[in-house]
Amino acid sequence: MEYYKANENDCLNISKKEIQIFAEKAASSLGFIVGKSMKEFAEKQNIKVSYFSIENEVENHSGFIKIDKANKKIEIELSNFTTELRNNFTIAHEIAHLLIHSKHINHDLICFDRHHSNRLEWEANWFAAAFLMPEKLFRQKVKEFGGSLINLSIYFNVSKIAIKIRKKDLNID
Repeated sequence: MEYYKANENDCLNISKKEIQIFAEKAASSLGFIVGKSMKEFAEKQNIKVSYFSIENEVENHSGFIKIDKANKKIEIELSNFTTELRNNFTIAHEIAHLLIHSKHINHDLICFDRHHSNRLEWEANWFAAAFLMPEKLFRQKVKEFGGSLINLSIYFNVSKIAIKIRKKDLNID
């Protein structure tokens, strides 16, 4: 059987704030501990995490998720050229597709492929940022660490780029 390729028509079109609130609640209810490995977290959720090789490498392609609803199989594939810090965000991004997008798609086999920048991907990014860096804790740690990108990156276990974007999103200098 062929996987349905999710596209921009599959986005929720709800506000960024609503997605971020849902993400923080999901992280809490699923027992995610800030700063821990998303790979380990995903595997505890029965999500297989694997890596694709250079032969499959596509520029700016950091990962994708395949969902088989009928057989309850979920697999996230990551580039073998990205760091754990980047992978943590990518895994959270792919989990967003699972938790907020796949439920509204009437196909048993779904693939979310991160090749484009569109509303579907933005929603997954908003989810991932809030899942990994909840607003209240993030604001607290920015003050505690004096805004240090490296200290925030280490604490939240995400890239400095993810920290910069989260700070900008929350209007933190």
